[in-house]
Order: sequence, then C-alpha cells, then structure tokens
Amino acid sequence: MVSNPADAEDITQDVFVRIYKKMGSFRGEAQLSTWIYRITMNCCLDHLRRRKRDLAVQLSPDFDVPGPGLDVMKVIEGALPAMPSGYRQVFVLHDIQGMRHSEIARILGIAEGASKSQLHRARAFLRKAIGPWLRAMRR
Repeated sequence: MVSNPADAEDITQDVFVRIYKKMGSFRGEAQLSTWIYRITMNCCLDHLRRRKRDLAVQLSPDFDVPGPGLDVMKVIEGALPAMPSGYRQVFVLHDIQGMRHSEIARILGIAEGASKSQLHRARAFLRKAIGPWLRAMRR
C-alpha cells in the first residue's frame, strides 16, 4: 500500500500497537482477520495522509517505464504509488492478497459493487500506466 519497505515496517508497528490498545473494543461481529485488516488499512491511509503525497492519476515522477527485461510485478509496483488510494486498496486486497469482494467490502466499509468498480478502474489505470512497457515487450 505504501510502496516503501521502511514505511511498511513502521506501519506494521503502529498496527500492532493499535490492535493491543483496541482489543477490548473488538465485538466479534466480524472475523478477527477482517478487524485487523481494517486497522491495517486505516494505518496505511493515515500514513498516506500525513505524507500528503499526490496520488492522482499521473505516474510517480520517479517511475520510469523499464526495459523489456524487468518482471511485470516490478512494473506494477512502480505504478502503484500513483494509483488513487481507493483503487490501490481494492487492487492489493483482491489481486495481490486474493480476497473476495465481500471480504474487501467489509474491511473497507464499502459496498461490494463499489469494490468491483474500483478494481475495474484500478486495472484500467494499470493498463494505461504499463502500456509503454507492454509495447516494448512486444517488440
């Protein structure tokens, strides 16, 4: 979600602290894993807000379309920071973590249809972002 291992480690620590502090507020209405994912997503969003980074549709300035020899996952990872956060959340949870839309909807507090729509938009964003790389691969 944050595309930076050091930031991810800091966020992981924050997640564990929040889980410890809020364990008493877990009501058992959802699975524990759903509750933990929601805390994790909130920590990621808090971090991104603090960074005040522009997560608009443009590619990150440091993202350069790599040459044909690079793995497609590296290309996708390079494009993720520029993806709008709602799209990125659903994309990571669905296509990388393998979650179902019903789980994603519970974790993010959105409708299942919104999850499907955001995944569709995330994939369209990636197709546009990695298009130059794909064209280079075909040569």
